[in-house]
Amino acid sequence: MPLFLLLIVTFLIVGIVSFGGGYAMLPVIDHMVVTEEHWFRETDFIDMIAVASMAPGPIAVNAAVMVGYRLLGVGGAFLAAVSVAVPSLFLILIFARAFFKYHRHPRVAAAFYVLRPVIAGMIFYAAASFARRNGLLSGEASWTTLLFFLVAFVLFARTKLHPALVLLFSGVAGMFVYLPHYLPH
Repeated sequence: MPLFLLLIVTFLIVGIVSFGGGYAMLPVIDHMVVTEEHWFRETDFIDMIAVASMAPGPIAVNAAVMVGYRLLGVGGAFLAAVSVAVPSLFLILIFARAFFKYHRHPRVAAAFYVLRPVIAGMIFYAAASFARRNGLLSGEASWTTLLFFLVAFVLFARTKLHPALVLLFSGVAGMFVYLPHYLPH
């Protein structure tokens, strides 16, 4: 299958099966582009998610744009963005009609009550998976890496700083802290 078609099919699948949106979609994108298609190494994918998180807009669309751009340039970015968004557009149009008609029905309300913690669980799973793959949960992390993690967690939990600012400041701090590790010896 030509790469552009594979890109379209991949992100149509991501768009169809990823319920919960946003960060809950990241494990699905990760599986498709790292495990299935091998378009990214895990570390590159995690770096790409950091960049996608800083940009305005939905992270899943931003991630799709980054994958598409890496594979096929601007055209690939456009194809991936449209492919990941189109299933959601059509499904939400169908769901919106039913939701506004039935959302106060006790069975529907009960279903949505259960979906909230399930979506939270999906997001927690995505965070735990990223932490595990970065060595934060396996004892491989350095004290500085753990410090960055804790500072970011506290900033997100206790302040109203925009996530892009936290990521930007962390990236700048990381350049100073980790640059010696990346320079040739």
